[in-house]
Order: sequence, then C-alpha cells, then structure tokens
Amino acid sequence: MDTLSDQIVSGIVSGLVTSIIILIFVKNWTHIILPWFEKLLYTGVKIDGKWSIHTDAYSDQAEIIISQSANRITGDISWQATGGRVEYTCIGEFSDLILTATYKQRDPNSLDRGTVTLLCLENGQLLSGCYAWYDISASKIVSGIYECRRKK
Repeated sequence: MDTLSDQIVSGIVSGLVTSIIILIFVKNWTHIILPWFEKLLYTGVKIDGKWSIHTDAYSDQAEIIISQSANRITGDISWQATGGRVEYTCIGEFSDLILTATYKQRDPNSLDRGTVTLLCLENGQLLSGCYAWYDISASKIVSGIYECRRKK
C-alpha cells in the first residue's frame, strides 16, 4: 500500500509531466502547425523579398527584406544614413492589399521606432502610403510619404 508521501510525489511528478507535454504541444501548434496551415490556405498577394525604400523627407538609401507567412509579415530594414548604417526589425500584417507594420531599431537602448501603412499597387511591385515615427532629436512624431519598390 502506498504511503501518503508516495502519493504526493506521484501527483507532483504526473503534474509536471502533463505540464511539459502541454507546453510542447502548444509550442508546436503555434509555431509549426498553425503557420503551416495558414500558409496552405493563403491565396493573396505575396510580398516577400527585397524592396528599396523611398521617403519624401530623406534621400538616404534604405531597403527592407520581407518574409511573409500567410498574412503575417516580418522584416529587416537597413537604413544607410549619413552617420552610418542603422538596422531595424519590422513586424506587421498584410491583408486586403494593405500592409500595416511597426518597426524599431535593433539597438535595445534606442527609442527610434515607427509605423507604416502601405497599399500594394502596380501588380505587387509597389507599396505606397505613409509613415509615422518618433524623431529623437526633435522629440516629436514626424509623418510623411513612404514607398517601397520591389528590387529585381
């Protein structure tokens, strides 16, 4: 016959094993199974690839590499400014020809961040719209026109 301490240890061990199994299932579901299923069903425009960025206020060279999984977008932005190269990460959603995304500088100590809302035009070769970002030097929000052209 089991003692009370054996039953407690058995309950704790079975609870831990159950928690680990559930955690593994949830991770696989959200990171592998669900994205695979969404990608299988997605029939919209594909915008993944390399794009050059142009704004109304800055003549700096910039590009973004977009990765797309169904409606989810991630990207890496490289901005060649006069002071050097600045790297950003970008996340967003592309739905009904509209891309909404936020971006922030890779440097965790930087406050540089912003948003874009872009419309897909010219048969998927142009993303055109507006940006809004926090200008650190002026301590205000700046907005303007933002365009991305697909690189060949």
